[in-house]
Amino acid sequence: MKQFLIFFAALMILGLVVEYWRILVVLIVVLALVAAAVPVAAMIRDAAKRTLEAERDRDDRARAERSRLAARAKTQHEWYLEGDARGIYGAYPPADLDTL
Repeated sequence: MKQFLIFFAALMILGLVVEYWRILVVLIVVLALVAAAVPVAAMIRDAAKRTLEAERDRDDRARAERSRLAARAKTQHEWYLEGDARGIYGAYPPADLDTL
């Protein structure tokens, strides 16, 4: 009796596969696509994370450069207020035309 039930269940499963093979193929393809999409999503997430970190680093470098520029401008302004020529010309004073 038990062997008959196993045989009957196998025939039922075979009949379902034969009848609904198109749906089964679609399900297999969808599962394969989902399985392939998981690593792709991880790669996209990692790329986005690296891009965000690069943008933050670039912003930090730009902020540091602006800070250095502001500090240099403040120093030169103080020199200008004191009457020092470096406050006008900075690190590049004009050539002395009398000595040429």
